[in-house]
Amino acid sequence: DGAELRAMKEGIRRTNAAYYRLLCGLDIHQKQEMLDYLREQGEVVGVVGQRLEELCLLRAADISFAQNISVRQDKLTPGSGDTIVSRVSDAAGEEGCEALKFEADIIVSDATAKGGGGFGAILSTIGIAKNTDMNVIRAIKYLLCSQTARFLLVLYTILFSKAGMG
Repeated sequence: DGAELRAMKEGIRRTNAAYYRLLCGLDIHQKQEMLDYLREQGEVVGVVGQRLEELCLLRAADISFAQNISVRQDKLTPGSGDTIVSRVSDAAGEEGCEALKFEADIIVSDATAKGGGGFGAILSTIGIAKNTDMNVIRAIKYLLCSQTARFLLVLYTILFSKAGMG
């Protein structure tokens, strides 16, 4: 919670930043502070952006997510002429921005009643990415071992077949 984080001393926040896995209810300055602390400690940081003010956080994060909220013609700011920075509200009143979509690495669709999309989609995507990464590492290890053994077998055959002939 933002109030609990604000009540902590700066040194404690900095030291314990890596222990927090999910931070909710923070204002923009607290989010930036925690992002900086985590990056200093070498952590990979992901940010979910929903408002235009969070654009700087999306740029600073290692991986960024944005909600799929589209600008509708009836909600454009009159005279702005620029749909990229126009703010809109969806049915729930949440404000979004097209600029977030351009800056984000991943655009998250709205959650469905069946559990698809939303935050659950982010978690399942991260799980699949970690699994794929492990499978690639295992394949590389297997190929290195098997090809090294094959190379040594061929080298052994070449060296000892010539020694036996001479």
